[in-house]
Amino acid sequence: HESKSMEILKISGILVIICQIGAKHFCHAFHFRKLHSQKYISSTAGPSFHRNQRGITLLSSTPGKNPNDEETPEQREARMSLVRQLQKSYYSNSTTVSPPSPGSTLLQNVPLWRVQWTELPGYQNVLNVHEGHYTDMFQRTIAGSGESPRYFGHIYLPKGSENLGNPEYELKEGTKAPLIGTLMQITDAQLEDDGRLTVVVQALERFKVVEVEREQPYSVATVEILPDEELVDYHTQRANDFLQTLDFRQSEDVSGAALAACVAECLEYHGYEYRKVNIKEAQEGVSPLSNYDSEFLASVKREAVEDSI
Repeated sequence: HESKSMEILKISGILVIICQIGAKHFCHAFHFRKLHSQKYISSTAGPSFHRNQRGITLLSSTPGKNPNDEETPEQREARMSLVRQLQKSYYSNSTTVSPPSPGSTLLQNVPLWRVQWTELPGYQNVLNVHEGHYTDMFQRTIAGSGESPRYFGHIYLPKGSENLGNPEYELKEGTKAPLIGTLMQITDAQLEDDGRLTVVVQALERFKVVEVEREQPYSVATVEILPDEELVDYHTQRANDFLQTLDFRQSEDVSGAALAACVAECLEYHGYEYRKVNIKEAQEGVSPLSNYDSEFLASVKREAVEDSI
């Protein structure tokens, strides 16, 4: 009962946000059942109602009549402060993507940003997130991460959100959907006054979708990290050499151990290979390629790598 009460409070908070921001941004997103028997009811002072061919009454706003247009800068700042407080409360219980456990190559519950362009490991970008389902996704990712890496997945999808939910692009073998994507991390983000998000991201590693947990309103999946072949060869040789020192063979899955060691090493070195960029730097202009962090400690921990081997 307590959890249901919390959900009701969160939903109530979202409704307050909608009312505060105003009809100008939201009225076209909602359909209302028939309110009046007349075909058209108009008003010169505010919203107007009309029926479409299905008999559903639609609410549309009158241009220039949004009451928020007349607020002072101080009033707008106070309203947006309230909006941010409500959003912070709503997303307070969000979860994040945890790094793989020792010996594993899988990341679970990875939210997927499926858009009509690609990202390659080693690059960084500034995203302008404006679609509702993706602003929600990024808000949850940011709120749930704390100081841990804020991971999400990037996968190419022709026509972007237009094909979300299209069976032809369902995330499984045999469809048109690519299953190889790029693991991304968020280094900084800023919520704009109009509800958009500006997000600074860096592309880390390739991955393959192995299990889809849901497709809507945005995709969430379990993915497997795909390390570079050179790194896999190196750790495979190390694993074989280690087994030769034993009187018995501990494991036949040498390739699996090598892959796990590769993933552990990749994650350990991200702090050095990717210097985090903040919003201010991004606004001033940054290189499309990620830079090394010269201040990162030279003594990178090796425990996770050795445990995987």
